[in-house]
Amino acid sequence: MDLQSLLISRNMFHNVPFISFFFFTTSLVESLSVNSKYSACGPQNCGNGPNISYPFWIPQQQESNCGSPGFNVTCKGNYPTRIFSDDDYIIKDIFYTNNSLLLVKAEFYDGDNECPLPKRNFSIEKTPFNYGPATMNLSFFYNCTVPYENATYAVDCGSNATHHAFAVFHADLLRYRNYSAESCQDYVNAPVETDDLSRLLDINFTGILKKGFVLQWDAVDCRNCRSSGGSCDSDNKKFTCNHDKGLNLGLKIGIGFGAATISALFMCLLFLIYQRRNKKRYAAASFNSRDISLHPSSITDLEKDGNYFGVHIFTYRELEEATNNFDSKKELGDGGLGQFTKANSEMGVLLLLSD
Repeated sequence: MDLQSLLISRNMFHNVPFISFFFFTTSLVESLSVNSKYSACGPQNCGNGPNISYPFWIPQQQESNCGSPGFNVTCKGNYPTRIFSDDDYIIKDIFYTNNSLLLVKAEFYDGDNECPLPKRNFSIEKTPFNYGPATMNLSFFYNCTVPYENATYAVDCGSNATHHAFAVFHADLLRYRNYSAESCQDYVNAPVETDDLSRLLDINFTGILKKGFVLQWDAVDCRNCRSSGGSCDSDNKKFTCNHDKGLNLGLKIGIGFGAATISALFMCLLFLIYQRRNKKRYAAASFNSRDISLHPSSITDLEKDGNYFGVHIFTYRELEEATNNFDSKKELGDGGLGQFTKANSEMGVLLLLSD
């Protein structure tokens, strides 16, 4: 094997760890990055309340592609909150399986507020939400000069000796009972959940308001995505579904090490094949070289001819003359390949190597 081939082979062998490490890191990075988009839009939490997932998103914690327009949520007092009609509403729960959420006005959620009266009408206009099937309005009438005897709920904390307040379901029925709503100065609708109306009649209006109410949204695509084990997000306001491959970190690292090991074995196999081919290639040349060195007659023949494949062959006598009978003063030193001696001849200054 010549020096160039030896260097190539050694470089290949020395590069096996580097190549293996390259394959390992590449495989590991690819494994860890497959689901980066999935994890970036994973569920978030404000501390209390439900997890926030698509189509909802928290601007302070996530990018806008993790949710849909109109579904942004703010964390206030460790609760997920959304603004409707200029009022804060706490999201008590989110039911992703049927695309609905349970809301309660933040003012009503405060346990210290003994008289939580709605001040503004609730509206879902210009929002992506609809009322739930059991959600209906509880109408509040304030500052009424005439009391209403058939009121569903008396609002004593909003009444005084001259002005009255009350709340009813189906405010349109007032006129059938000969009550004029014009005797009241203010009229506000507040959505409440009426899944069991008979039970609601046994509690006061504050209990009903604190129960909250349900809104729904239309997101069939995301529901189907979740049912297939995916995570929803949006790309340029267009819905996309990402799937986690289900590989945990340990398994991903194992895959990376496995890829590195296979790469190392493959490179070793290539190295062995290369070695075997070079041994066959230089076997004949090595044999001829050994044959010449073992047979003095061959050396004599070469000296007679004076050259070997175009290279001048010096006789022993010529070498004696050139080195002054191998004078030790002409020795230059020893190297890994043998002893170096300075020799002068008719062809010039020579460097003689002997083992």
